[in-house]
Amino acid sequence: MELYTNSNKKSDFLKSALEKNIKENEDIYIATAFFSDIDFIKKAIEKNCNIKLIVRISLATPMQGLKEISEMNNVNIRFFTSNKFHPKLYIFGNSIAFIGSSNLTQSGLTSNQEINISIESENPIFKDLRTLFDEYWKQAEVLDNNYIQKFIEIEKKYYDINKKVNNYQSDIKEIKECEFDNITIIGKKKQSKEDTFISDFKKKYQLFLSNYRKLESIYKSFGKRKETSLPLKIEIDQFLSWIREKEAKGDEFKKINKLSYNEIKERVNNLFKSFCNDNYYKRLKKYNICINI
Repeated sequence: MELYTNSNKKSDFLKSALEKNIKENEDIYIATAFFSDIDFIKKAIEKNCNIKLIVRISLATPMQGLKEISEMNNVNIRFFTSNKFHPKLYIFGNSIAFIGSSNLTQSGLTSNQEINISIESENPIFKDLRTLFDEYWKQAEVLDNNYIQKFIEIEKKYYDINKKVNNYQSDIKEIKECEFDNITIIGKKKQSKEDTFISDFKKKYQLFLSNYRKLESIYKSFGKRKETSLPLKIEIDQFLSWIREKEAKGDEFKKINKLSYNEIKERVNNLFKSFCNDNYYKRLKKYNICINI
């Protein structure tokens, strides 16, 4: 466990610690109230990391920045609009996590006086942090381009008066600061069945698309595909059909624990070799719709 306060020592800046832990093909999980540090995301993408980012939509998180990273491969973003969402959580694969007061902003990582600590995977809290992130992820909404455009318009509408709003809040608190405890909110507006269905569908599709792109990258890396006009997705679908028929009967696949990218790659590689030696594959090859060996 290490302490990071953004003091004069470079090793004490959270930015240095986060960037030091970016590893090739790493899965990175981030939950932060405010976001603006695009450079950190870019450095992670350069190392082919898979990023899940949860943010709170507010004027402190510029929408153009979210729009830019949303268009990058391997970046999946979800959001909350509630001002109660205020965590600062950074998890790197199955190795280390950072928690504290720093948002994923330039000031939060380098110049603000902050207090953050690292949690190694051997610490029981690490598992709790992963579980906590997963709970956030399930409840957050998928940030697609439709939402981005709508939020950009709202941002333009209110940006100029943001300072006045902040001053207003400060003036109120000078008279009396009052906050309620965590209680059940009676009369909270519920989503319609249609909105719930669409929201759930977007989450499932985002997960599918992320996993498919990961599988597509692994599949291409084998270098066995023949030149063909057949779309790659059809070929991969055949591979997945074979896995479902031969290796994942029933619900056995649901019992498999979450794997890192390298573990997935190794497992897919072994399945791929078996696929190529199976009669299922040989029938496909006969019709000239599969890979070369």
